[in-house]
Amino acid sequence: MKNGYENTSVGDIVEKLGVAQGLFYYYFKLKDEVYRAAMEQYTDDFAARLVSIVLEAVPLADKIEKILKYMSDLIGESEHALMDKAHLAEHIDMDNRLSVHVAQSLIEPVIGMIEELNEKGVTDIKKY
Repeated sequence: MKNGYENTSVGDIVEKLGVAQGLFYYYFKLKDEVYRAAMEQYTDDFAARLVSIVLEAVPLADKIEKILKYMSDLIGESEHALMDKAHLAEHIDMDNRLSVHVAQSLIEPVIGMIEELNEKGVTDIKKY
């Protein structure tokens, strides 16, 4: 994040990790693969945090407030160079896959939340 994707070399990465450059190439062929792996981890963490908020035993209004705060904080954080690269044309397939991954992670917890709210009479949302 400090230097952005384009200004970070494989040498910078291995130096920061304190490993030999050959070890990098044992696991990754290109710097882009590290970027993809980092974005997948970032997305997994993002989805897990959203799921944990949805599953909290707090009122719906509190869940919505926490989700909005988390999203607001995330937008401020995501304006760095790594996130800018995610929306470039050559990465749109990855961006789409990661978005679908987040959405799929939320389906069951959100259905459970809606069913609970329906049972309490807070909502009356029907399945179609």
